Amino acid sequence: MRVRESVFELLRARGIRHVFGNPGSTELPMLAGLPEDLRYVLCLHESVAVGAADGYALASGEASFVNLHTIAGLGNAMGAISTAAWNKAPVVVTAGQQDTRHLRLEPLLSGPLEETARPLVKWSHQPARAEDVPMALERAFRTATTPPKGPVFVSLPMDFMEEEAEAVMPVYPTPPGPPASTALEPVAAALASARRPALVTGAALESAGGWEAGVRLAESLALEVYCAPNAAQPGFPTAHDNFRGYLPNNARALRETLAPHDVVLVAGAPVFVMYPYVEGPHLPPDARIILLTDDPQEAARMERGEVHLGDPGGALESLVEAAASTGRYLEPQAEPPAPDEGGSGITLLSALHALSRHYTPETVLVDESISSGGMMRRVLRTHRPRSYLRAASGGLGYGMSAAVGAQLARPGAPVLAVVGDGSAMYAPQALWTAAREGLPVKVVILNNGGYSILKSFNQSFFSHLGESPGLDVPGLDLPALASSMGVPSSGVEHIEELADALASVFSSDTPYLLDVRLDRTLQQVF
Repeated sequence: MRVRESVFELLRARGIRHVFGNPGSTELPMLAGLPEDLRYVLCLHESVAVGAADGYALASGEASFVNLHTIAGLGNAMGAISTAAWNKAPVVVTAGQQDTRHLRLEPLLSGPLEETARPLVKWSHQPARAEDVPMALERAFRTATTPPKGPVFVSLPMDFMEEEAEAVMPVYPTPPGPPASTALEPVAAALASARRPALVTGAALESAGGWEAGVRLAESLALEVYCAPNAAQPGFPTAHDNFRGYLPNNARALRETLAPHDVVLVAGAPVFVMYPYVEGPHLPPDARIILLTDDPQEAARMERGEVHLGDPGGALESLVEAAASTGRYLEPQAEPPAPDEGGSGITLLSALHALSRHYTPETVLVDESISSGGMMRRVLRTHRPRSYLRAASGGLGYGMSAAVGAQLARPGAPVLAVVGDGSAMYAPQALWTAAREGLPVKVVILNNGGYSILKSFNQSFFSHLGESPGLDVPGLDLPALASSMGVPSSGVEHIEELADALASVFSSDTPYLLDVRLDRTLQQVF
């Protein structure tokens, strides 16, 4: 068979049903005549294609496939690929390369694709021969889905597609198992004898299927549970009584949060991702820190503590088997702050409480609320695995793109993207794809009129230098933008309008964007 046909066979065998992409001339030899069972999901910008594939992978737990347009498309997608790497999303990214018969002349739309992608992915490759393409793609899938999971890249020269190649069938390597149970016996003993132990969970635990094991361990040993800073997925139900919140990514605040705990077990997360530099250690000096990770690089970066390398979900299962009731008692987690009363403007808390009335345990929440996120995560709490997605990289443009992919992965679930007004402008083209695909994604914009998180950052760290320009973004008409892409939309700015507006949004069977114009109270993030 021809290379293109062998690629289709491999995608089918791998369970791939969607090709996310934005086409160009170098991709047409593969895409022309694409079989109907491989649905092409057209995205109007390459960052949307990768973001949607990232959301699909995290919401489904399966690999996803992207096809970009040569060096220009790869360049447009690099920020989204960086997010996929931080999210440990198993995304196979491809792009068409120019015809190899004149690459020596550096023709238009050629470029160093393999070298460009390499810093951000687990593996980057351009096959030397046409017959090597199927095996290169199969290796890409194996690499992307083997822990620690993450994106990979394969450059596909356009002239290779019509050459002959044998089909390749998938191989699914057995992932690394958990650390030996004998190695975990001291960990079990430390948790049982600790005065006030804590469990910190993260996205890799969710990816490893360790959600339920974490719940059982927390309940057996009365562990106070936190989510790691900036985690793409929490790894634990944040609605659970043992949950105590998301850890801050400020060293001083993190140290103070964990200070009461004498043993801190971290499962499926790095120790820890910091954001602003704050002098002093980020780990409490007297706590015993224990890391369970499937990522050798996370193990190597850890500044202090002990590491058990292997499947973190399996490790927690072993600890559950060794756990015995300690008789400790935990107070349930605190209720979120009550909504504000009085005034006709919409405060953040009022908006979130109104939104919570439409938020169910089945909802898949894609969070790009940025400065509003801390409060939002206190009000909208996660009940089930793979029902909360976030960009761990800190880059913008993820929310609406990932929501498209999440809805394709979970067609029966309600998908809600909560997005800031600044974030929404990084990938608004995702709305067009939602409309084209008939996806009932609901987008709620928490509109505070600018880059509020930067205002908070400037106020906390650089106020002595004065105000920074460029932090206000006035004049955005987000409902008009959504309408121009075929998505019904509306906006509200008075509290008495909000309940009816949200009811209309969530009763709709189409995609919908609601622009909630908040009062301008600055949220203190740092």
